[in-house]
Amino acid sequence: MVEKAYEIFRDLLTLVLAIATLFISISGVLIYGLLSRQLKMAASREAREEMLKERAYSLAAIGYSYWHNYRISKNPEYLKLAIALTERALSECHKLKKEDEALTCMIKNNLAYYYAEDGRPEYRQKALEYAKYIYDRIDKYPSAKAQWLDTYNYVHQRFP
Repeated sequence: MVEKAYEIFRDLLTLVLAIATLFISISGVLIYGLLSRQLKMAASREAREEMLKERAYSLAAIGYSYWHNYRISKNPEYLKLAIALTERALSECHKLKKEDEALTCMIKNNLAYYYAEDGRPEYRQKALEYAKYIYDRIDKYPSAKAQWLDTYNYVHQRFP
């Protein structure tokens, strides 16, 4: 009789352990699936952010190249292209979930300078706004201080 009770207890315990193992396995698969999905989504968001930053930086660099060609040739089409590409770079910056202030400052600095270089009255407000934006952050980026002060002064000289 004791042996029979022991066998029943052993079989019951084996069944409980099998059910617990099954529950743990199913829970593990569900948790893995959930975490895997969340990690993929986070990685996708991070990749998108990096893509936007790289696109903005590339557009700004190409814009700078056109501005440099303008300075050499004095062909106003190059300045128009520099402005258009750099405005697009700023637009890409605005799509970022978390602002990259250094990138935004670099782009606004270039745009302020290009607007002042062009000198059209319709660019006055934006040029002054961007010059103030970079001036307000000048102490955070000491390596850019000379360039940003040059832009700030040039904008105020061209748009008094």
